[in-house]
Amino acid sequence: MKYRDHYCMPKYSDGDKCYYGNVEGIPEIPMIEAGSIDDFERLFHQAVDDYLDGRRAAGKKAGKGCLFAVLALIGILIAMVLTCPKKDQHVDAVLEKISYLISDTAGAENDSQVLGAMLGNAIAKPLVKTYLTVDDYVLFSVGHFVYNGEESTASLGVFGHVFTVTRKELKRRLEQDGDAQEFLNNLFK
Repeated sequence: MKYRDHYCMPKYSDGDKCYYGNVEGIPEIPMIEAGSIDDFERLFHQAVDDYLDGRRAAGKKAGKGCLFAVLALIGILIAMVLTCPKKDQHVDAVLEKISYLISDTAGAENDSQVLGAMLGNAIAKPLVKTYLTVDDYVLFSVGHFVYNGEESTASLGVFGHVFTVTRKELKRRLEQDGDAQEFLNNLFK
């Protein structure tokens, strides 16, 4: 027998007085058994229809899952584009780290050191704006310090937030830069 491109060859059992057989190539369909050839054919058609309907439904579910994943990815990408931090946000984030570093260095032992720390913050902003370049990659942005021809990554911006190097790393970089170190030392004399 053939139905919807599937085959089943019924066999007759004299002992059981019934027809039986398996659908070729579809192990998911159990053996079909019936008392007459007409009942066997009806059960064969029903088994193939149920099998094909189940595959069609599973395909639709998988399609919906893929569609949801694609829409979620598109939503995330749009959010990244709309919230990609600009240079001012990078400058502010780096200045905040420098401000902490200046406060740590100054200590606040006397009024002149507190005044030095405040002036340091005021002077640092134009310096950071000058030496910090920001590459905008549409989905995210990266801030770099460029000084004496050398480039050093200072910040990464994504989803409206700017992540900077740690205070410890910033301090290490400033200590390696003689001009920056001299500036900090003169500031707190």
